[in-house]
Amino acid sequence: MGEVIVEKVESLIDFNKELGEKVTKEIDSLREELITIRHLLEQSYSPDQAPPQSDQLSRIFQEYRKFPLDAADPIRWGFIGAWGRGGAHLATSVLFTSVDNFLSKNSNETVAAFAHVFSDPRVIGICKCLFRTEDPVPREQVKQACNLSDAELDAALEPMLEWHFVRWQDDKLQKIAHGVNWAMTLIAMSGEARNERLKQEQSVSANP
Repeated sequence: MGEVIVEKVESLIDFNKELGEKVTKEIDSLREELITIRHLLEQSYSPDQAPPQSDQLSRIFQEYRKFPLDAADPIRWGFIGAWGRGGAHLATSVLFTSVDNFLSKNSNETVAAFAHVFSDPRVIGICKCLFRTEDPVPREQVKQACNLSDAELDAALEPMLEWHFVRWQDDKLQKIAHGVNWAMTLIAMSGEARNERLKQEQSVSANP
């Protein structure tokens, strides 16, 4: 009887020891995560400076690059955007296909016609105005925010309505699907392109 009790006690001790080690490892792991989070929170970034890539973000990019083994000449292309406190809003549009299908699906004329919509600065201004809110924006508010007359607003909206980027709802302008997000992507692209252009110009000046 005594031996059985001793055996049970030893077994219980081993279990508690194993559990204790497991809890200790989890606490150590949590401590490391908290240190990393605190480090990121303590860093201050300028509005134009991107934070460094985290390991988690790198892992996401690695997953993005994984294609089915039987995919011939694959391509995955799109955009992703998150904004608002705590990343409250998320917008993604990603296409997975073959390179040939990707490049040939839309004619050069169709792509140029789409890009031409955003060649009007008034369109960009309207998109910025609508992006700031999830709710439809009254016509007068759009005019004031973008400093447009009725005629100017209607002219700028014509291609946006044609492409179904926006629609009118009880005299309020409402964004549809990714219509406005295309402009946000262009805003980000233009910033990157300008930075790259400046770097190239500085390089040429330094090495004539």
